[in-house]
Amino acid sequence: MSFLDITPGTLTKLIEEKDRKLLPKILPANEILKLGDMNRQLLMTMLGLYVWPTVELYEFFNKNIQNQTTVLELGAGNGVLGKKLGWNSTDNFSQSDKFNPRNEKEKINHEIALMQLRTHNIAPVNYGDNVINIDAYDAVRKYNANTAVGLYLTDVTQNEFTINLLDVFMNDNTETFYLVGNMETHYKKSPIFELKHEVIEIEGLVVRHQNNELGRIFKWVKSDLNINR
Repeated sequence: MSFLDITPGTLTKLIEEKDRKLLPKILPANEILKLGDMNRQLLMTMLGLYVWPTVELYEFFNKNIQNQTTVLELGAGNGVLGKKLGWNSTDNFSQSDKFNPRNEKEKINHEIALMQLRTHNIAPVNYGDNVINIDAYDAVRKYNANTAVGLYLTDVTQNEFTINLLDVFMNDNTETFYLVGNMETHYKKSPIFELKHEVIEIEGLVVRHQNNELGRIFKWVKSDLNINR
């Protein structure tokens, strides 16, 4: 896999190396989108990146969440966005040898998944130093977070190494849940979408999907559901 029209000078404007890890810089979305769709996908694949931490995405969460220190980030990956916002960033490290399988079947399937990444020359996620290795179910209990944010999380019905999104949202601690994803990979692909939710389209959301215009932020709020808690 190679870049088509991305010069070394352009790359240094987009990414930085920290502790031998290549991480995306927080930039205006236009800086990534002007590369073109193919280069955007190739670059994000090479970085093991599913959502680019754009200035616009940062500003969206900074504006819409009052207390950033109470936010729990799930599927944080490189942790760049969460670090900037002061979130508790977590991930289960499923694309690394630090993943903690819950059973023997999951252990075997995890080894196969890593082998497939190497076979297809797909870079695994570069987990940030600020990202805590913890299962999402344990994380929502441990951090007692009123707001949880998932970056490109898929449901357990799609990927056995991830989580039941509905269970995470319906735990006693979480009042608001945001999922950053797209209309093809995520929308209505989990039972959580059967609950009342908001589909938010913002300028400046950059995702790995071939059609970046499908990128959306999905939001659930318990107080909107008339649930007796």
